[in-house]
Amino acid sequence: RISSRDVFASMLPGVHLGARRQATGNLWISCNRRRRRGIKVATEHYGSITDASTVDRNVAPAEIEAMHRDYVEPYLAGVSDRCIKTTTCLYTVTSDFGFVIDSHPDSERVLVVSPCSGHGFKHSPAIGEAIAEVVIDGETRFDLSAFSARRFAASAQVASGASLHG
Repeated sequence: RISSRDVFASMLPGVHLGARRQATGNLWISCNRRRRRGIKVATEHYGSITDASTVDRNVAPAEIEAMHRDYVEPYLAGVSDRCIKTTTCLYTVTSDFGFVIDSHPDSERVLVVSPCSGHGFKHSPAIGEAIAEVVIDGETRFDLSAFSARRFAASAQVASGASLHG
């Protein structure tokens, strides 16, 4: 049983479901036929600012219980609360969750491009085309002003080398 919330499904190569929950983020469930050891449950939960060398990769029992209570029980009746494995993932995001495509403030010869995790992957053909035009022609026909890093200058929201961890 899956609740009546918005649900997305793909049948290849396994079964992948996504349920949109506005209050607590999105839920992703994956059933891989090759593993047959359970289901993968993940959320887009953004926690603290960290980096790969200092992130705490331990997942507390309370977090596991909350994941089952908040994300599994409401959608999948009868799925056990036994957790087989946990993983902490890093997401590269900006404070406004937008992309950064801009020249470096100290050198016009350096182009900073951060399409930010999976969201940017979906836009990679257009981003790649725009970046190729900038590198080859010195400009692009696309308006990239919304992706300027200068939008963070007033509030100094950019943390060098940092990622959000959830």
